[in-house]
Amino acid sequence: PETVAGEIVSTIKQGNKDAGDQNAGSVIVLCGLSGTGKGTTVAKLRQKLEDEEGKKVVTWSNGNIFRSVTLLAVTWCEQQPGMDGFDKEKALTKENLQSFMSMLSFGKFNG
Repeated sequence: PETVAGEIVSTIKQGNKDAGDQNAGSVIVLCGLSGTGKGTTVAKLRQKLEDEEGKKVVTWSNGNIFRSVTLLAVTWCEQQPGMDGFDKEKALTKENLQSFMSMLSFGKFNG
């Protein structure tokens, strides 16, 4: 993760230099299987960009949203009379997903 974060920072800096804008913003998307170091790489990248480059960094993890919605869907299934196990057709309706998402809250934090 340390090496990957360093390569990403180098690529960003070179791209900004080539574009003639050292203050340009960037969007970086990391995709991969669970346990492959995405979260650790993001933490290292954030540290490098904030501490070494003086950049403001915002991070987002869709995995946390998916895990939360999955837990809410499973809990919903457990609460349904006569439902034996997880039923994706019944649990993951548009209405239920809207309800599950409304149960989540997002905000700023220092951490």
